[in-house]
Amino acid sequence: MKDKFLLEKAYLGWGIPTFVLNGENQIRYQKCGGDIPVNMDAAVEVRKRWRESQVPVLRYETMDIIHMGFEDKDGDLCLFGPISIGNLSRAQIRDYQFTHKWKNEAPFCRILVHQAVSCLSTMYFLLTGRKVSEEVLTEKMGTVREPMQEDAWDFMDDYDVFFGYEQERAFIEEFKQGEMRIDEKTFLENSNSLEFVAPLARQNYIKNSEYAVVSAISIMRKAAIEAGVTEEICYRLSFQYYKRLAGCTSTIEMMRVYADAANELGRRIGEVKKKGNVGELPERCKRYIVRNIRRKFTIDEMAKELGYHPGYLSRLFTQKEGISLRQYILKERLYLAANILKNSDEKIGMISDYLCFHSQSYMTERFVKEYGMTPKEYRRKNKL
Repeated sequence: MKDKFLLEKAYLGWGIPTFVLNGENQIRYQKCGGDIPVNMDAAVEVRKRWRESQVPVLRYETMDIIHMGFEDKDGDLCLFGPISIGNLSRAQIRDYQFTHKWKNEAPFCRILVHQAVSCLSTMYFLLTGRKVSEEVLTEKMGTVREPMQEDAWDFMDDYDVFFGYEQERAFIEEFKQGEMRIDEKTFLENSNSLEFVAPLARQNYIKNSEYAVVSAISIMRKAAIEAGVTEEICYRLSFQYYKRLAGCTSTIEMMRVYADAANELGRRIGEVKKKGNVGELPERCKRYIVRNIRRKFTIDEMAKELGYHPGYLSRLFTQKEGISLRQYILKERLYLAANILKNSDEKIGMISDYLCFHSQSYMTERFVKEYGMTPKEYRRKNKL
């Protein structure tokens, strides 16, 4: 039997439990490891959806357990599954086996999303002679899902499925290198992973994925700002991707927004790093300070002119010089004030205004901390 041979190849090639059921849902053929019973609820639902759409069906039982299938040219149902497309805990496997009356602990098939899609597309073509693209099937991964039972979320209390602080910082540090890129293969392999970033919306996979992408873009934006990309660019880009996200109707579309955001923000980080040797930045800051010492300016203004985010500029300067930018600017103003005191008879109030101190009393306070004496005493001891 040609079909039997092909179905056997599906099991041997991918390890997916394979069943064929006639119109009365009686099993004509099965190939699976151990004593795995057919899931009749899945069979009925897959057949119903197939007849409605005439497109191979992907049916989610939980977030990470699926069945796939279609009717062949004779009207028999080809059912593949159960398949795990996530990391199932032993408790989840035992719960599934108990619920569906498995008689022994048969191996639970686990494959990646793109492998499941490839299997379904291939078997559909071989058994019916009709083609359906993997892109179409991948799209269905985000739209055809079973509503989750309330207790299906209980296991999350025992697993770290949220992005904790340490994981977020690790991701930020990696993303700041500007080397992260999501190619098409990576995109397909992770097209079902959004739900595990921030599983907040129970029984609503689309909303849950939207939360996840918003969270991910926010984290990547933070990383890009820390890496030196200007805040204006990062927020403008993130708002563009949020706008695209609002028009998405499936998780695969949302995954595409996430991938595009990651690649674009990563590219911007790479551009910052290519601008020049970041080791030269402290010297460029010092030159800017010298040129502008006699006017009021902010670190934000300096960072904008130099083409970097102010937070990044401040951190880098402190790392390289051992002193913060604000402390350095104050130190330079006090140094210049000391020179003017030694070389002129200008009034201290005039010097304070000339060097943009908040007030004469503030300049005097800082001067005492720097030189151990008041400006008046310093002039008396050092006047040339």
